Amino acid sequence: SNAWVDDLSKDLIPGIRYNYRPFGDVEACIASGDWDAFIAQLRENDVVSVVFHTIASETRKRIERDLHSTGAYVSTFYPGSPRNPATIEGRADRIIAAAKSQGEKAKAFLAANSMTTSPIGSWFFQRGPIAKAVRAARTPTRTDVHPVAQGELRLTPTFVSCSVDWGAKYDPANVFEWRADGSGSWQKIAEMPHFDEFDEYRGSIMGLNEDSCYEFRVRRGEDTVASGSFRTWKTMVPIARTVEIDPARAAFPLKIGEKGTPDGWICYKVKGGVLSNGTKHTTIEVKDAQYVIFEGIEFVGGLGAHAMTIRESLGVRIVNCEFRRWGRLSKPDFFNHRGQPVTLDGTWVNFDSAIDIGPSSKETVVERCWFHDPISRANSWYYSHPAGPQAISVSWPDRSTVIRWCDMTGSDEHPWNDAVEGAGNFSDDGGFNRDADIYGNFMTCANDDSIELDGGMRNVRCFGNRFEGSACGVSIQGCMVSPVYVLDNLFTGMGEEHGIAMQTVKTSSYDRFFNGSWCLVAGNVFWGDGTGFSMGFGHGAPRVKREENPSPFALPRYNVRSNVFAGAWQKLDGIGNDLANLPDSGSSWPGNRFDVEIAEKDLDGSYPKRPLPFILDTVRISGVKVSGRKASPGQVTVKAIMRGSGRGAKKFKVVKNECFDWFDVSPSSGVITDGMEFAVSFNPSKMDGRRHWRGSFLVRTLAGISRPVSLHAENVDFVPPVRPQIYGFVQYIDVFSPVNKVNLPVVDDPFGQNGKMIKMSRKFQRAEYVFDVPKDGMYFILLHGYAPGQTIGGQA
Repeated sequence: SNAWVDDLSKDLIPGIRYNYRPFGDVEACIASGDWDAFIAQLRENDVVSVVFHTIASETRKRIERDLHSTGAYVSTFYPGSPRNPATIEGRADRIIAAAKSQGEKAKAFLAANSMTTSPIGSWFFQRGPIAKAVRAARTPTRTDVHPVAQGELRLTPTFVSCSVDWGAKYDPANVFEWRADGSGSWQKIAEMPHFDEFDEYRGSIMGLNEDSCYEFRVRRGEDTVASGSFRTWKTMVPIARTVEIDPARAAFPLKIGEKGTPDGWICYKVKGGVLSNGTKHTTIEVKDAQYVIFEGIEFVGGLGAHAMTIRESLGVRIVNCEFRRWGRLSKPDFFNHRGQPVTLDGTWVNFDSAIDIGPSSKETVVERCWFHDPISRANSWYYSHPAGPQAISVSWPDRSTVIRWCDMTGSDEHPWNDAVEGAGNFSDDGGFNRDADIYGNFMTCANDDSIELDGGMRNVRCFGNRFEGSACGVSIQGCMVSPVYVLDNLFTGMGEEHGIAMQTVKTSSYDRFFNGSWCLVAGNVFWGDGTGFSMGFGHGAPRVKREENPSPFALPRYNVRSNVFAGAWQKLDGIGNDLANLPDSGSSWPGNRFDVEIAEKDLDGSYPKRPLPFILDTVRISGVKVSGRKASPGQVTVKAIMRGSGRGAKKFKVVKNECFDWFDVSPSSGVITDGMEFAVSFNPSKMDGRRHWRGSFLVRTLAGISRPVSLHAENVDFVPPVRPQIYGFVQYIDVFSPVNKVNLPVVDDPFGQNGKMIKMSRKFQRAEYVFDVPKDGMYFILLHGYAPGQTIGGQA
């Protein structure tokens, strides 16, 4: 019934016929019986995509109930209104790139929605021939997958890894091997998944040495059928010219587009080290640049969306820099954005990033940088999906992005949305896209994910990191191309600012239609709160027994092995799913250890994995109680332990976020020696206003590489006010005095009004209240309470 959708009577893709039925006035249609006639013609296992606009919730429930009663597979979408065609076009474009006009894209959206959000059983088992027809029609247009030609071998190295892509049909006799140049010993790549959509193998070699040459070959029996060589990147590159920026003369944005060469890089530094930007312009915009380095710069401000942007450039490195106080000043908006932040003039705020790595960027490196105290904050899941600042955003780069040895220390005053967020979660080239490494980083206090890898994830590798204090740890849910590797990471105490802890590794969805993603999650330690690793296989249970057509087409292949799940809530969930256990699915989960007891003091001090000659014997301090203006314990000692050799001087400085005035660390600078002690003391006078306190500090070397420690304290005297001071109109309703005079069950509770709360249950009697408002407008009615054992929506 809307102009942006026209007739769907023709075939959009060979093998599938679509029918569009506009209902106009839905209420009248249902009342006249037209709806009943439509329901009567549906067959079991038909696929129906429903687009809702503005209709009453009861009508929507009736539609959904009637459709499900037919045995059809139903998906729904709520575009809000047809005035947002970009959303519709974008989603359709992922499925049918050949759609050109807006009308075609609207039709394509309906097709795409029904195919990608229906339960897997409908399309990939009972409707296998249809799915294959769609794949055959779509595959030639999926250029963002970056496939290799038949017989082509593509080797793409970074510092310590190399992506391997080889175009060939599947042959179980193929053996993939590599060795250091000149070495006599070949090492086998254990897993090289094959993707039959493009007839290609994709995989990664990891654990290599920097600036080293290697050989690669594919062997079949005694015959070598493909071979090549590559050299890994080096940290120390030749500098041809150094440019010193004078902050007193800087006009923002500073636009950098110079071109160095692999044999002569251009290095940018700042006179005095600090580059302060109080304007609404980006501090530095890098575009069409090549082989440039920004080193040792302290970025302060940049009150637009980003402090630094990188676009269409090759070989940009940001090394040993600090970023603070960037982004747009904002406030929560409950009327239009469900608590998400908006600027003072009402503009929605999200993706405000210290560094925004944008389209067509190649070989971007961010290393040894510290990100903290953005000017704004992200909202909690308590209200809605978080939005707000990030340390780094990654938006459709071309290839080979590396983030290593960085510290992204959020706080409860300034939590991240995601510490690292990607754009294009369900795009073939979204997120980090391809050939990327994220390792040795510390990310804490994100209200959504510590890091979002979602997108292409073609040879994207995340290893040796430490993630803490986020709703989710690592998200790989939009695995559109793959393979993706999540290896040897330490997850400590998930949970955002309100304690909401979700999947530690998020795998809720994937490219259900074309690939069947391939993921390796191995050697990680899941400690503390969070729900561990939950495998997602679409919506609902399959409606067909696997014996009737057990096609593994587009089924995700999860390889989850040798992980340690420490804590009652950390678990591996999903292996009982019928879809997970289909024959030949390629999924496996051997060698995982469950319910392992690891004391906080015994957490491995080498995480995040960094080339430093020392570790700290304590990486996480908790159990500190504040009462009566005293902290117990009042002081905690952290000891340095020399361990082997590594890059990085031993001179250090202790640094922490600006808002962490509630604790001190001594000594604050010096030279690391074996056994030296750091005294962490607490300032109870600074710990008013909330119950839980989270913080961190870094023992940071002059080279910018550090060892982090997180802190957790509790003010046990704090009781949140039942009636906090509110600016503007508010009316408090006496919950104990309903106008219909019912007898309400009352329980004792310290968080309630006068120490009491109403106890609600399924048999709760209806309570009615009357109140006045001063003028017409939009008002919110808030119910204060909590559900024991739950963290969403209140105290736990």
